Amino acid sequence: MYIWMIAMFFGISGKGACPVANIDWPLSTTILQMVACVATTEEVAPAIREIDLHTTNPGETYSATPVLERGGDVHWTIAYGPDDLQINPLTGQVTWQIPVDLPSESYYVGVRATNGLGSAIEYWIVKVGGGNLLWVGPDETHQTLAEAFNHMESGDTLVIRDGVYPVSLTAHKSYENAIVRGSQPPPGSADAWTTVIAENPTGVHLDASDYGFGVQEKTIHLVGTFRHPDFPNTNPSGVRSIDYMAIKGLVAGNTGQDGYAPITVWYGQHLKFELCGAYDAAATNTCTDNTNWGRCNGATAYFLRSQNLLVESCFAWGHGRYYFQLRNCSDSIIRRTVVRLDEYRGHQPRGGIIGYSCRRVSFQNNIIVDGDSSEFWTFYENHANLYGFPATDDQRYPEDLTLQRCLAVNSETGFSSQDAQSDGILTVEDVVGYDLTLNTSPETGRLTPLIHSVGRTHVRNASFGHIRTEDNLPLARAFVYTRDEVEVDRSIFYRMGWDGTQLNDQGPLIWAGPGDSNAIDDSAVFDYAHGSIEGNGGGNEQVGTIHDMDPTQNGWRYLPRIESGSTLDQAGNSGSRVGAAIETFLGKSGSLYTDPSSQEETHRPAWPVPAQELFSNYMGAYSYTGPTRTQGIQTLSGSRGYCAEDTDLTHYIWEYMGDLAPPMPVSGHVENGVMTLLWDPGPARHRDRVQNFRVYLVNEAPQLLATLSADTFRFELRDYPAGSYRFQVTAVDEGGKETEAIYTVTLDL
Repeated sequence: MYIWMIAMFFGISGKGACPVANIDWPLSTTILQMVACVATTEEVAPAIREIDLHTTNPGETYSATPVLERGGDVHWTIAYGPDDLQINPLTGQVTWQIPVDLPSESYYVGVRATNGLGSAIEYWIVKVGGGNLLWVGPDETHQTLAEAFNHMESGDTLVIRDGVYPVSLTAHKSYENAIVRGSQPPPGSADAWTTVIAENPTGVHLDASDYGFGVQEKTIHLVGTFRHPDFPNTNPSGVRSIDYMAIKGLVAGNTGQDGYAPITVWYGQHLKFELCGAYDAAATNTCTDNTNWGRCNGATAYFLRSQNLLVESCFAWGHGRYYFQLRNCSDSIIRRTVVRLDEYRGHQPRGGIIGYSCRRVSFQNNIIVDGDSSEFWTFYENHANLYGFPATDDQRYPEDLTLQRCLAVNSETGFSSQDAQSDGILTVEDVVGYDLTLNTSPETGRLTPLIHSVGRTHVRNASFGHIRTEDNLPLARAFVYTRDEVEVDRSIFYRMGWDGTQLNDQGPLIWAGPGDSNAIDDSAVFDYAHGSIEGNGGGNEQVGTIHDMDPTQNGWRYLPRIESGSTLDQAGNSGSRVGAAIETFLGKSGSLYTDPSSQEETHRPAWPVPAQELFSNYMGAYSYTGPTRTQGIQTLSGSRGYCAEDTDLTHYIWEYMGDLAPPMPVSGHVENGVMTLLWDPGPARHRDRVQNFRVYLVNEAPQLLATLSADTFRFELRDYPAGSYRFQVTAVDEGGKETEAIYTVTLDL
């Protein structure tokens, strides 16, 4: 959906200042040692002048140019925005050709300005189409959400001024600043969505904490009148429709009632949640043993019997059973979200992103990271795994489930599960699971497998590595377990049973009981201690072609991809790739499940992660002190892992396997016959490792144009003849090891 850089520009106006690091045609055949390209005006980190809300209409070309208040020559990139948004990397001018059939709705646009001393980000709202514009805040005409909702009409946009909003102001459950049944926005329509949006993304915090009236039960609790066609006996309890509604940029948490998630939706259709945060469901309740642990079972975001839901670029953390949970939903997507599993004191099954008894649901480009906190999961009974599709009492309902381009890194519990007993198939494709601990349930002592399938699961192009069991316990059956059918194809299993220092035999890779089937073919299995891949469970266990090679020496250098042209890139049947590729977004930003573009390749780079600084700001500030499973009272810090001050989510993931990440984002621009390449320095941990950069022309065989110092972030090429040119930028680390390139920039003269 949202992207941080544009890698191709044709004739966009703008002027760069890079008087030193440039190269003229013809090219020298020798390596050019270039000096730093640091503009003379770069004396301080950038600052961008505040941008107010803009309005435009479907069919128009929206354009805006941010104003740099300081910072000299900078690299402008997109921090956030619709997939069709473009940017001039020298001037910051953004353009968006708005489709003529786009419904009325309000959107976030964000730009980043970066130089060698730092960066600045500015977000603003672009209101597209008709409808009234209302504001709410302490100094506005409408000072509470409830008051503003009473004045809204269908298709309006309500902008909430940034700040912390206690949900109740006058009494327990008075809910002046909550979105609840009886006090909620009016529904929109197919042509004009109702939008409730924070002034700045994540700038509005709806807080259910005790502000003198006790902990409140609800923050966002939308209840509609939609009767799901697959559940005709449902009696929706809403007072009016909640359809065609978009909630954007709100953060909700600290709810005190089990069953009421900070974000809750019942009985709606055509709903969007974008750039919203949810945390700490029922976290203030007392849950110490089996007499009261049922009061701490809530999810942080819960959607019930709804259809055509979109949860996009949202994030969840803190206390919760699950983090984003769909229940009895259909035709819905959870896309581009970030989740971290923190503490949990309930007894219901534990998981991350969950589609519970759902049909036609897609999980796309999600990241679950740093859920290495099971010591703080004190009572739970079973595992739903990080990406789960459980089913209870209606196992025949789920079908058409997809889990695509998702990652799980440095977390505990298994990667995926599904409990359907229908003819439907869970398709798991282009996924990564790395540094995962398959842990035990405190209540039952059972270990969870990496992939658990009661129903039918097909796994294609997965990359799994450094998978281990808690305390080196043997798995009851296998890493990949089924009670029906699993097919694994063109996937990587690397160091299964690795405890950080050595390999351990923790069980077979696949297992099938009598009447069941588990097959693996055309896959790489390496550093694996068990005597056989199959587990001899009495079922149909098939082991096809196994590639005996170290994947980390044959193309798996960075978690999200297999290197182009490597052995793994061509090791599969008919020269196909073995392992995952998560370099671009699947599904166009804002598209619902029933839109054709919701399942299409966007060709939009997925890295750097859009809005990643907003996620780490909240997750990094988290802290919990309380009982653990075995170590008494301890503190769980939110500033662990990717939330450490010297890194960001993108570089944390790309450098997790040890190698320096490629320069990103990389942009290009052409003006007055000069081609300019630009890239960002990256966070401190990454930048400290960079010794120099290299620029290549890659029209045919790669040709090195220049080796640049570590504080050079742009490069100019002059006097080239007319034509099309393709460039790549790499970095070299302290040991002389060169990265690969993540982007190829094409420029036309």
